[in-house]
Amino acid sequence: MNLNYLKELIVLGECENFTVAAARLGIGQSTLSKHIASMEEELQTKLVTREKKDIFLTPAGEILLKSADAILKIYDKTVSDLAFLENESTGALHVDVFLWGMKQFVYPVTNLMREKFPQIEVILNSPHPVQPMEYLREGKTDIAQVFRYPHPDNEQLDFYDLGTTKFCIGMPAFHRLADKEQIFLRDLENETFVLAKTYEEFNAYFKNYLKGRGFRMKKEIMVDTVDTLFIMAESYNVVAPMQSISLDPNYRNNIFRYIEDSDSSVMMAYAWRKDNPNPCIPAFLAAVKQIFPSTQVFS
Repeated sequence: MNLNYLKELIVLGECENFTVAAARLGIGQSTLSKHIASMEEELQTKLVTREKKDIFLTPAGEILLKSADAILKIYDKTVSDLAFLENESTGALHVDVFLWGMKQFVYPVTNLMREKFPQIEVILNSPHPVQPMEYLREGKTDIAQVFRYPHPDNEQLDFYDLGTTKFCIGMPAFHRLADKEQIFLRDLENETFVLAKTYEEFNAYFKNYLKGRGFRMKKEIMVDTVDTLFIMAESYNVVAPMQSISLDPNYRNNIFRYIEDSDSSVMMAYAWRKDNPNPCIPAFLAAVKQIFPSTQVFS
């Protein structure tokens, strides 16, 4: 059985909706349906039933779901232990990361790499937030820290999920919501949203989230870049949805808040191309799995 399909079943069980689960996994809905059907054919039993837009696990699906998490943890730990025991790879590994997540997601991994694999040089790069996925697809980097959004090219990639984080809203410091410590989607009704064209995948994912909640933007302004986005936000006193809180000093006049609704989430992961021959990748993933043995909720 394909273990990735088990991971997808876990997410599907949490979401109880193929569209929402596929979006969280960063794959197409039809792809997810095929993977579930493949497991059903292999096991010769139905795992899910559909009722309109919602799905429910069958008794067999519930049994498999209970075992799936334990199976995956045992497998990941075994692979990680073997990598630490046997990996003698040498060379360099290029890793693209988010600047704001270095302390929490990157340094613990690179510190462990230096301890366990001193012969491997990890070269960190922090490009524009939309570039890691582009570089990965083009083969310009080995591993990238990414947010998982649906994209046809995701079939070329493997992912190790770190956990979920909430959608973020940026706004000028004088905005009416700037003093609120917590912001919910209902607070954003009648707001004008400004979006950056460079965040095409995020924009589609965020709009799909709003659509699922029956929420409509009062007005949408599309600009070319993130820099222009915050100029527009300040000039017109509007809000800007973001995939993460920005630490860029150029945006210090803006306030960032998470959207606190319970289903406000996007999956963060390390990703790499399936056809990448770099022998240092398993060592890095072993370190990642030691630090992050299971998916978490980050804020």
